[in-house]
Amino acid sequence: MATQLVDAGANAFLTDVVSQAQALAALNAQVLLQLRGQSTCTVQVTAIGVQTLVFEGTTDGTNFYTLTAFPLGGFTGAPVTSTAATGQWVFIVAGMYQVRTRCSAYTSGTATVSMVAAQGSNEQQITSGIAQSAVSASQLGQIVMGNVTTAAPAYTTAQSNPLSLTTAGGLRTDQSSQAGTAITAVPVAVGTGAPSGNAQVVNAAIFGGVNPAGAATAASVPAGAIQIGGRAQNVNPTSVSNAQLSAIALDLSGKVIVTPLAYRTLISHVSATVAVSTISTLLAAGAAGVFRDITKLVVTTLGAAANTLTITDGTVSFVLDYPNAAVAPGAPLILDFQGAPLRATTAATVWQVTQSLATQCRYLVQYVERIA
Repeated sequence: MATQLVDAGANAFLTDVVSQAQALAALNAQVLLQLRGQSTCTVQVTAIGVQTLVFEGTTDGTNFYTLTAFPLGGFTGAPVTSTAATGQWVFIVAGMYQVRTRCSAYTSGTATVSMVAAQGSNEQQITSGIAQSAVSASQLGQIVMGNVTTAAPAYTTAQSNPLSLTTAGGLRTDQSSQAGTAITAVPVAVGTGAPSGNAQVVNAAIFGGVNPAGAATAASVPAGAIQIGGRAQNVNPTSVSNAQLSAIALDLSGKVIVTPLAYRTLISHVSATVAVSTISTLLAAGAAGVFRDITKLVVTTLGAAANTLTITDGTVSFVLDYPNAAVAPGAPLILDFQGAPLRATTAATVWQVTQSLATQCRYLVQYVERIA
């Protein structure tokens, strides 16, 4: 003999609520289930036409809100609140009064909808999380989130707190305590030969600005100090490309090899011939933001009369008398500014020359390009 439990209204209790193969072919047409303690509901759509079906639930029997449904069975994809295609889904209905599948947008055709509300939780499907994107679109997984703040928060020992994220989504970590104690050493290979394998870049910030061996300024070098080396060489190494990593070049006694003033590609020269007494260009302007400083000036002349040369960048001028008497000079005028280049006042400026006599003078100007 079978026994059926009922509630106070004589309604079947602890049984599934089933509605099979219902046809929806109009706007707001619906399949409605009256719940009596069921916790999980599945919905199957085997035909749909051209319409949109939305999954909804209510607590008071009047105000419905959308439900998030998860793909079920062989169907894949992200969780949804509505569908315009066939498929199977499952969603949580525990604590609700009614649940329904409703046509929220209709164009044509007939949808065939079946719904079953049951006691089981179907937890494996429902709690599997939010779908991943790209090639993993069919895989479901939990998204772990943290608390986004502009500065690191203060936490109390033995209390639960969210992970701390920067406004760019980066996870904040305390590097000095990752091993449980402050970092006291970093494994760096020290040798006298050429480096092999991947070069290691040591960031001083990991020591908090403190010498890891604890030596004071001007004290003897402790045995545990990290020393920065370079590549000892007496021939030119193979050139690298612009912006690539390169070793510091040392001579065989360990002194740093330095290129005077700037890279050789930024040092150049121009020549000009001037035979007038008006303003003439001696050195063209550099690019925007680039200063062209004169490092050397060589002047020769075909004239034998005293001539005054005024060289200027538009702001600063200097005056030369060459030749300084009514005789042909026996040698060119050579001015070497290598120790302290003749600085341009502003970037992207033209160097000009004005001669007091309309006699031919030839100029060789060596210059270096700098940005500050």
